[in-house]
Amino acid sequence: MLNAVLHGETTERPPLLIAHGLFGSARNWGVIAKRLSDDRQVTAVDMRNHAASPWAASHSYHDLGADLAAAIPTQSDVLGHSMGGKAAMMLALTTPEKVRKLVVADIAP
Repeated sequence: MLNAVLHGETTERPPLLIAHGLFGSARNWGVIAKRLSDDRQVTAVDMRNHAASPWAASHSYHDLGADLAAAIPTQSDVLGHSMGGKAAMMLALTTPEKVRKLVVADIAP
C-alpha cells in the first residue's frame, strides 16, 4: 500500500491521482495538489521505494503500475511525472478501467 497525501474533498468531478518522478515524493506536488483540490479530491502518492511508501526488491514499471492501480478506488484522472509518468502509462495499459484521463509530464513514451 502506497503512502498517500490526500487534498480536498470528494466532489462531482473525478478524483486526481498524482505520481511523482524518480527520487521525488508526494510532497513535491503539495502546492500544486492543494491548488487542484479546490474542485476535486487530489491524492499524491509516494511511489514504492520512495519516501514513506514500502520498499521492495523489485522496482519494475509493471510493479509501479500495479501499485497505482491498488491506490485508485474508483476511476480517476491520473497525472504522472517522469518515472511516475511511465508508471501511469503502465497503469493505463494494464488497468484501463481505472483511468479516465491521463497526463504524462516530462517523459517520452
